[in-house]
Amino acid sequence: MTGIQFPYEPDRDDRYEFKFFDAELLRALGRLTLNASYLEGVVATMFWRLLDNRDLEIGKRVTADANFRWLLDHVRALSEHRLPEDLHASLVDWLDRAQRAYARRSRIVHSDHAVSISPEKVHSLVWQRSTARPRQFLEEVVPATAEDVHAVAQELEAVGIEGVRLMTPVQDVVGLPE
Repeated sequence: MTGIQFPYEPDRDDRYEFKFFDAELLRALGRLTLNASYLEGVVATMFWRLLDNRDLEIGKRVTADANFRWLLDHVRALSEHRLPEDLHASLVDWLDRAQRAYARRSRIVHSDHAVSISPEKVHSLVWQRSTARPRQFLEEVVPATAEDVHAVAQELEAVGIEGVRLMTPVQDVVGLPE
């Protein structure tokens, strides 16, 4: 990597061979991962409460190994069955925001992370996405910026916190734990 310029502060962690990643991008990816897990946990907990708020162990056993899409679908189904129409509508609106935020997270997590070096030997990081599903092969290359990743991480966190706040009116309907 001699002679290559970095337009950012590269990570120099000696535990790893690749030491050219943007340190702030690595921090953002960590936040993205933690906040996505947090949101997934909030959605799972909402399911547990809707299923049986007096015995959350039942919900934990039902959701073991469930993926995010399954959780969203089943929270929506239980909400429709257990909650009054106005609260169900609020929950569905929240679930839609959760789904959109998680999709933005997946777009980052499931992209290829590539290194681009210009003729002037300026190093930059990009996300590469490609698909062969449509009639024609498609490829997209966009800059991998810490700001973009932080924005998605913050969205995941905000939607998760909103879900926690929604649990109070849900518990008012389904009953408080004993």
